[in-house]
Amino acid sequence: MTQEQISKFNMIERAVKFVKDNTATVATNPAFQADFNLLESQYNEMLRLTKRIELDSGHTQNKQTIKAGMIARGLDVCKHLNCLGILNKDTVLMKMSDHSKSSLSNGKEEEVLLRCQNIAEKARELLSELTTKRGIKEALLTQFEDDILQFRAIKPGPISAQQEKSVLKSELNTIFDMADMALTLLAGSALNFKEEDDAFLARFEKATAIIAYQTSTTKTKFVFINGETKERMTAVGVESAALNLNKILMTEKDMTVQTTYHEGSDFIFTKEGFEKASMQNMKIIKGKTNVIEVVMMPLKAA
Repeated sequence: MTQEQISKFNMIERAVKFVKDNTATVATNPAFQADFNLLESQYNEMLRLTKRIELDSGHTQNKQTIKAGMIARGLDVCKHLNCLGILNKDTVLMKMSDHSKSSLSNGKEEEVLLRCQNIAEKARELLSELTTKRGIKEALLTQFEDDILQFRAIKPGPISAQQEKSVLKSELNTIFDMADMALTLLAGSALNFKEEDDAFLARFEKATAIIAYQTSTTKTKFVFINGETKERMTAVGVESAALNLNKILMTEKDMTVQTTYHEGSDFIFTKEGFEKASMQNMKIIKGKTNVIEVVMMPLKAA
């Protein structure tokens, strides 16, 4: 999950816990209960998908660990075989055992397995001579053979692990988008408690920290353009009463600021030597980095 999704997930988790701890009160508001059921189902789906992603990551990591061990021991076996080939002036053996880490491990899984299997079989065939002339331990060869068997046992699925992980992340992104809608519905139906149980509504808003989430994850990036030279500018003042924003953005780094989301925000932009600029009714979308481009004209000489 991204940092933004982690923040949202934690918020949803708190919402689910709060509602479950207040089932008696929630039962008096059927609309709220229905909206919560929708959110809870999406929360459970998030849990399922994140566990799948973690399992797949662990599966991939385990496979890579086994492969790394197989290649390391394979290289050791190759060195013994290569030295034996040099001693016996066996050019065929020297060629088949002349491997670097990359040459032994590169290629499709079946190609790597076949390469390692051929080396293991040759070493097993020449084990007596390898032991006598090169001092190889049979345990090294046995472990190499076991590595090959373990790596072969972890068969790839119909799609690669990376592709499957990408599919799962896409599904997770969709669930988060659906959860956004469910949260909007839940916040709306929670207003039914305003007259019946105002204290519950206050606790609900505090427990879910929805407003805090919106403030911390919604950003607005300003891009200021000189209307004559078309160059980008800094050191521009920005004012917006709706977003509680009043500051001078001095550097490029300052151009992206955290803001609350708003359906229609008015802005005033000022810079020394330039005409004042303004924008009305700009929509700031929740959970996104909103980009606002402003063209400012230099003041005309008197």
